[in-house]
Amino acid sequence: MDSSIRYLVLYIVCFATYGSDISLMLSPAEEGALIRAEEQSQIKGDNLVKSSEKLRLDGIIYSHQNSWTIWLNGRSIKQGQKIDDLRIVTVTPDTVDLVWCPKSGKSHKISLRPNEVFQVSSSFSSSLK
Repeated sequence: MDSSIRYLVLYIVCFATYGSDISLMLSPAEEGALIRAEEQSQIKGDNLVKSSEKLRLDGIIYSHQNSWTIWLNGRSIKQGQKIDDLRIVTVTPDTVDLVWCPKSGKSHKISLRPNEVFQVSSSFSSSLK
């Protein structure tokens, strides 16, 4: 009976933790610091894509068509997030298709794989492996 009570308590703790915002890995101060850093990166990130003359796809995390995260120029972009001068057309586990308008009147249709870079001056993507 003693082990069944332990399992019940463990189940309740796991269920309560899963259903709430409580983190078993981070203290509240650490979790707050991560949230603030993410908010600051989103504010600074809009200028990062605008000011750069190249786009670098750092990585893709793909669950399904409506759940993915990509990293462009070191900035994370989630599904549904709007970015000036950039429209993400399709994301697959291996590629990202997008339209980038770095300057008014100019647009580039680009397909990138992780670790590839598109440079405006050369108008082609090259691998950084």
